[in-house]
Formats: sequence, C-alpha cells, structure tokens
Amino acid sequence: MPSKGRQMSTQTEIDAHFAALTTDGCNQPVAWLRTARNLLSGAEAIMTVVNAGRRLIGHPDVERTAEEDDLVSRSVQTVGQALMLYAFAIECLFKAVYLKADGVLYVNGTVNKLSGVSISHDLLQVCDAVGLKDYFDQDQKTVLDRLTLWTEIGRYPAPLKSTRYGHKLLDNGWMYMRGIWSYTDEVTTFRILEALYLRLEEEMPIYAQILLEAQQNSEDWRSVLQARLVPQSHE
Repeated sequence: MPSKGRQMSTQTEIDAHFAALTTDGCNQPVAWLRTARNLLSGAEAIMTVVNAGRRLIGHPDVERTAEEDDLVSRSVQTVGQALMLYAFAIECLFKAVYLKADGVLYVNGTVNKLSGVSISHDLLQVCDAVGLKDYFDQDQKTVLDRLTLWTEIGRYPAPLKSTRYGHKLLDNGWMYMRGIWSYTDEVTTFRILEALYLRLEEEMPIYAQILLEAQQNSEDWRSVLQARLVPQSHE
C-alpha cells in the first residue's frame, strides 16, 4: 500500500519532487560522511570475524574445533569484502571534501561523474579530481590503488578486466600482485581515513582511532586491534 504523504497529481511532479530532494540532500557533505561511517561500521563487523580467524591461525599448535575451522574459513573468505567497504568509505569521504569546497555532485537528481574520472571507483582518479593529488604520500597512494582493485574483486569473482589485477614480473623473478594485502596496508588505510577526517574537521570512527593511538604510542597495534575485536581465547 502506498504511504501517505504529499499529494501529487502526475508522475512528472513526483519525479521533480524527488529530484529536488536528492539534489539538495546529496550535495551536502554530511550525507557522504554519514554513508562513509555506515560503510566503515560494516567493514568493522567483517573485520571482527577476520581478526578472530587471524588469531586462531596464529596458534597452529592448538587443535581447533569444527566451529573454529569454520571461523578461520570465513575470515579468509570475507576480508575482501571489508576492503571493498573501506574503499567505498574513502570514496565517500573524498566526495565530502569536494562538496565542502563548494563542489556540486548532483544536478536535477542525477549524479555527475567527476572531471578526470574515467574508471568508476578509481580512488587515485577521484583523489586527483577532488583536489587531493598531493595530499598523500606514495605508500598511501599505493594502498589507494590496491583498494581500487578490491572495489571490483570484493563484489565480483574477478575484476572487470583481467589486466586490472596489475600483475607484473619483477627483475628479481618475483611477481607483483596489485591486490596483495598486509597488516601494514591496514594501518595505512586508517592513516588515510585519519587524514580525510582531519581535512573535513570531523571525528574519526573509534575503530580507526584505537589502532592509530596504539601505533603512535609504540604499542603492538596488532594486539591492540585484536583485543578490541576478538574475544580472548587460546592464550
């Protein structure tokens, strides 16, 4: 049953009404900040499982139950979805920065692609397009590039083009894989988030704050992160 509300006589009037609402609402930085926070909350929920699995993997000498084996399996299989959510959250923060600088994203209810962005969700291109080309160091840019790949392989079986794997044969005979992820990349991701929240003069989510504070205090940030997210077991 249709909900009660403002009476409109034609489909054209309805379309115009929602176009105006969308244009007004989605050209506000707060809308993109809210979406970024929700995406990060989803990533944290997944990383709870991922880090629980990591903790179990870190104790190979301890016999695991079937339930724990399932947890390890899920932690390995879902980390990519967390990376995808991190990437989308960062993209939302980029667009919040753009809007705060008086940019416009929606016109007549339709989002416009940023100038210079030829590949959807390419974080380096979006970063450049919103005026942050020189805002991040090379390590951070490398992570932004890796996260871009995960916007595809986090939701599809493979990237839209196999060349986007970015695999390269190095001089030493090893192969470089663009999507390989590490704990260091995880910390760098939170540093990117920190930089963007500072730029926006907004408070960073507590999950990222805890990790960064641990690193700044020379604590073992892996343990701090796990203590935050993982029930203590197998000590």
